[in-house]
Amino acid sequence: MSCTNALVGQTVVRRTDRRTFLKATGGIAVLALAGCTGGSEPAADTTVDVTLSDFKIALSDGSVSAGRIQFDITNDGPSLHELVVLKTEIMAGELPTDEDGAVDEEGAEGIELVDEVEDIEDDATATLTVDLEPGHYALICNLPSHYELGMFIDFTVT
Repeated sequence: MSCTNALVGQTVVRRTDRRTFLKATGGIAVLALAGCTGGSEPAADTTVDVTLSDFKIALSDGSVSAGRIQFDITNDGPSLHELVVLKTEIMAGELPTDEDGAVDEEGAEGIELVDEVEDIEDDATATLTVDLEPGHYALICNLPSHYELGMFIDFTVT
């Protein structure tokens, strides 16, 4: 069971705000967890290194076994990027786009948004851990024009 809140001084920080809080305080703050039973998240079955750069995505492994997958993301820049994980049978370079060149992550037929990490700064790292079933996935950066410029890659889970 995961915690829903952390107590910081007299301020209650919701789970979705913890990462923002820790980033803003440089990770120095210690969170006193209130009402938690359980512990940390289960370890990933597989780790995949992801490198984002202008304008491509590179993976340490393009095919992994189903289970809990941890994406260790590095933005080699020189601009802001994101990583979006989509479950789809459509090849990564053939996803339907709108008039602005962005992929409809949440409404397009045949595309299921799994999860994403937004706004990864130049020279920054991020981690995304997801449970993936067997199938085809497209990993993309969906910032304006990034997808159109080639920031996509196919990913297979067996």
